[in-house]
Amino acid sequence: MIISLCSLGLIAGVALSRLGLPVLPFIILALALGVFWFIFRKKTRLLLGLSLGFLALSGGLWLANSQITINSDPSRLDYYNDSGKLELQGIITENPDKRDRTSLILLEASGIATSSGWQEVSGNVLLTLPSYPEYSYGDQIRISGYLKTPENFDGFDYKSYLENQQIYSVMVYPETTLLSEDNGNPVMTAIFSFRQSLSESLSRAMPEPEASLAKGILLGERSGIPEDIQTEFSLSGTTHLLAISGANLSILSGILLAALGWILGKRGYIYIYLTLILIWGYSLLSGFDPPVVRAVIMASIFLSAELLGRQKNAMPALCLAAAVMVAFSPSILWSVSFQLSFMSMLGLILVYPMLKELNIRLLDRLGLAEGIFRATLGLVLDGLAVSLAAIAGIWPVLLYYFENISLIGPVATLLAMPAMPFIIVLSFLTALLGLVFPAGAIFMGYLTWLPCRYMLVVVSLTASVPGVLMSGLRPGAMLMGIYYFLLGMLYWLYKHMLKMPPSRPNTNPASTLNLRWLLAGIAVPVLFFSFNLSPSTDQKLHVYFLNVGQGDAILIQYQNQDILIDGGPSPQTLCSELDKHLPFFDRSIEMVILTHPDSDHLNGLLEVLERYRVKEVILPQTRSQDSLYQSYQNLIAEKAIPARIAETGMQITMANGAVLEVISPFEGLSSKAADTDNNHSTVLNLSCGQINYLFCADIETTVEYQLITQRLLADTTVLKVSHHGSKYSSSAWFLDVTSPEFGLISVGADNRYGHPHPETLSRLISVMAENCIYRTDIWGSLDFATDGQSLYILQS
Repeated sequence: MIISLCSLGLIAGVALSRLGLPVLPFIILALALGVFWFIFRKKTRLLLGLSLGFLALSGGLWLANSQITINSDPSRLDYYNDSGKLELQGIITENPDKRDRTSLILLEASGIATSSGWQEVSGNVLLTLPSYPEYSYGDQIRISGYLKTPENFDGFDYKSYLENQQIYSVMVYPETTLLSEDNGNPVMTAIFSFRQSLSESLSRAMPEPEASLAKGILLGERSGIPEDIQTEFSLSGTTHLLAISGANLSILSGILLAALGWILGKRGYIYIYLTLILIWGYSLLSGFDPPVVRAVIMASIFLSAELLGRQKNAMPALCLAAAVMVAFSPSILWSVSFQLSFMSMLGLILVYPMLKELNIRLLDRLGLAEGIFRATLGLVLDGLAVSLAAIAGIWPVLLYYFENISLIGPVATLLAMPAMPFIIVLSFLTALLGLVFPAGAIFMGYLTWLPCRYMLVVVSLTASVPGVLMSGLRPGAMLMGIYYFLLGMLYWLYKHMLKMPPSRPNTNPASTLNLRWLLAGIAVPVLFFSFNLSPSTDQKLHVYFLNVGQGDAILIQYQNQDILIDGGPSPQTLCSELDKHLPFFDRSIEMVILTHPDSDHLNGLLEVLERYRVKEVILPQTRSQDSLYQSYQNLIAEKAIPARIAETGMQITMANGAVLEVISPFEGLSSKAADTDNNHSTVLNLSCGQINYLFCADIETTVEYQLITQRLLADTTVLKVSHHGSKYSSSAWFLDVTSPEFGLISVGADNRYGHPHPETLSRLISVMAENCIYRTDIWGSLDFATDGQSLYILQS
């Protein structure tokens, strides 16, 4: 009790510091209680506990107040916030958070350029940078840009969120220069490098979105998961499954404890040791991020209490661990991840024993004898108990910060959580195998795909249940205090008013499993794998116009031969679309063609080179020195992919005789037209029997006229409208000469450019029926397939 009171006192002191309370009154109160205890010490220890608790509260107040600083010190980085353009340098201290099109990088500044020269400075700045060029942990870089104070947005206190991580400055898209590499801790460098290798290995071995889900669960990389899937996880109350968080680890620990106890039996405590090893190995893969380490420490306390048979000591140990963490860094008390870690473990300690006893009584009332059925049902009920206990601990915190909670969360977590151990273990094995034997990793990726797909289906189905999200409610501090007080009272009543029924003899029900079930479990993925390996009998040529937003990406496919033209602006979206159309086992693309180096055509291709085995690359004729295009060229060289420059007359013949021909840029293209990368785009014509496709990239009217005068155009069946339907393309003369029967506009919904332009639409309608004009922002991805005689248009 004394440990708990002291620990909670220190935490309360840090919390009360925000009210500006003085320290002295609490010290006086603590001393007074101490005197009373000394006088009546034979009567009770409660006064001693309260005296030490208030003394610890005073210490917490003093500790938190001592951390308060004002940015009036020129040696602090935030002193220079909002003071114009600055130049500073520092070292990247965490693994970059790579998003779809950007990277978030934490830089620890060491120097800043002032009017009197470079001077030392300290502090962290959060940088938002383009995805390329890539930077790594330990890189020393020099940046030039505008240092800003973080601002709140959409009701989210972003400023406080960053301050709790000791970040007081941000900078968006500064100019950057790499000064040196490998300046970080060698151990952390090795861990981050290993994690990056595992992440890339999973991307190569598995399709999307399962690959991103596996990386999110195994490595804590949530940024690659598509937004619509993240929304489904939020609606179903299972967002905690996507990150290595306190709530996630507490539930995982409980599930592993129940499952391993079921499989191995509970004699010898092997199941507890294995659970400890697994969760600490799990935190290692996260790179020992501070929130994860805190969560693992708290989970370990719960498991250690189980191991020592001292569950009653779990609460003091949890409070002590939390107090020690707060003492070292008072600001973590306001961290949502810390609060969720603590409250989820609190839920397991207080609520799980009660639910577990109810499960035993339920099984007894059902009259089930010892055996495989009772043990399996008990495992399911224990899984539900773990989920409910953790949620009971965290739901007021979730409601306070996010103002919504999913009523179906416990059920969704119960259904999805059993897949977690399989995803973690199989993802790790797939990633490891991919480092040494990529072909074998693809087969292992099938096995990993199954639990990932299962989880996605469960989440999607539960998220679709109407009325599951309770939102707009935010409990106050008093209401939350009353809730946790009542939870504690319920636990006290359980411990003092109820008696645990005698435990049943432990068996190892897993040993009674029938061999036929084991063989069936092996047969399912083998049959699935065999089915996907069967050769395609489709004789049509497919031209997929992929819905990648405001950009272009076209996949030409005949059986197992694939040609990709451009990659759109989003690597995540492109890979998700490609994996919908490529066979599961096919991780190769025969040819990638970049029409020009604008980011809305190039961004996605860098990820394609990383994930797939690209056999050949066709590059545009360009003088671009853009860093994104340079990164693309460097990646081609690094992977030793054969590359050619597009030239007029170049032809690529597919297995069915279809011919893809480059018709621009051509010799004699006027210097005025060639001034921009748009007009220097690679224009391609695809002919298959009587069907012709014309891919115009982003050319404008001047090039269209020259293509006509050079007689390089023919009658067109399908026209990929140039430049997303820009006003300055698809001229009336050009449309008259090509006479397209169908038009396809690759365009993003509600884009800021106003594409497609009304004048362009009017010109298209003048040469074809309005219902022959297709747009990716309306129809999504489309398949214009042909057998050489007829055209088949399908949503894909």
